[in-house]
Amino acid sequence: MDLFGKKKLEERILELEADLARLEGEKKDLMRTLDKRDERIRKLSSAIQEANLALKAAEQRASSRASPAPSEAARGESPEEQKPRARRLGLRLLNAFLVIGRRFRRLESGW
Repeated sequence: MDLFGKKKLEERILELEADLARLEGEKKDLMRTLDKRDERIRKLSSAIQEANLALKAAEQRASSRASPAPSEAARGESPEEQKPRARRLGLRLLNAFLVIGRRFRRLESGW
């Protein structure tokens, strides 16, 4: 004879303990996923900062080349010769900037 439904309560306790173990496993998986995402965010933030610094440095180099040097003006070079010589970005570098920009926009939008 089962007094006060003791057997049913014990079965329910076992079910709840099994659910608890499953949920704890899911929690660990989710925490690992969050840690990996945080690491990716840190890496992308670092990469975008480096890209911004490289861009600023390139802009400064371009502007310093664009400003006429006193020696060139003294030599009487034409404005055509004083123009900065632009250089095309390599496909790898251009692609890297585009990828970093897209990833950064996704991070900002909360993707």
